[in-house]
Amino acid sequence: MHTPTPSNNAPWRPPYDKTAPTHRSWQMSKPNGPLIGQRAAMILLLGVLTALGAAVLTLADGNTPATAALSAGAAFAAAVLFFNVIID
Repeated sequence: MHTPTPSNNAPWRPPYDKTAPTHRSWQMSKPNGPLIGQRAAMILLLGVLTALGAAVLTLADGNTPATAALSAGAAFAAAVLFFNVIID
């Protein structure tokens, strides 16, 4: 059985999608722009401050640094989720 091929012997390509973006999504339009937005920076800053406070309070209670690090990580995660909801 003979398989039909294009007359110019070019390999088959899918049709061009005119709705697809013409730029690459990984390229920044402003190379000197901010790395993250102001809202995200504020939420992460509040998360770090909450984690720092939790670590200091855990260490002041006489626990080990590993316990303080674990409590700080949990406090950071909870604070980021909390501040993400309440900051508009």
